[in-house]
Amino acid sequence: MDRDKKEDDKIDVMVMSASRPKLVPFLMNSFDKNVKCSKEFNKIWHEDFVYFKESMEVLNCVENWADKIICDRPPILPGAAMDNILKNHVTSKYIFNLEDDWEFELPINLDEIIRIMDEWPHINCVFFNKRKTEENYNGMIRIERKFRGLIFTKTNHWPFLPGIWRSSFVKKHWIIGPSDRPQEGFFNKYLNW
Repeated sequence: MDRDKKEDDKIDVMVMSASRPKLVPFLMNSFDKNVKCSKEFNKIWHEDFVYFKESMEVLNCVENWADKIICDRPPILPGAAMDNILKNHVTSKYIFNLEDDWEFELPINLDEIIRIMDEWPHINCVFFNKRKTEENYNGMIRIERKFRGLIFTKTNHWPFLPGIWRSSFVKKHWIIGPSDRPQEGFFNKYLNW
């Protein structure tokens, strides 16, 4: 019971980064300004050392923002980094997936989104995208549905975009991909819908 309470009190924020120090402040500032939640964030930053000097700049920038920093030199690429974080560092019920070049332009109320995901256990991922998904796009099914005033678009794919993931679902279906690089297509292919 104590473990469940601990998982419910926080959200692990998983950030993939690779030697792009000029972009990092946009992510951090927009996250701090626009992402609101009553739960505590546990920010896990993964830095792939593609270019040493630039990665060191990133680490200097995030050292007071991230709760945990994981570095790989030589770089292991996002799939293997996510594999490490999911298997060894994520303990919360929900994961917030981010990359270093994303910026939040509008406010996001995570409390309401998590409340909806708690009520609807078949919602395993809510991602944030300013593009409209057409009726049929690459075989995706598009169904708009309102939950508590928020409009959701249901699709039959798993996006590696900024968003909230249900940890139990991801961990259950996560498979290390070819060349130890799980990618979106590989992950989608082996999901048991």
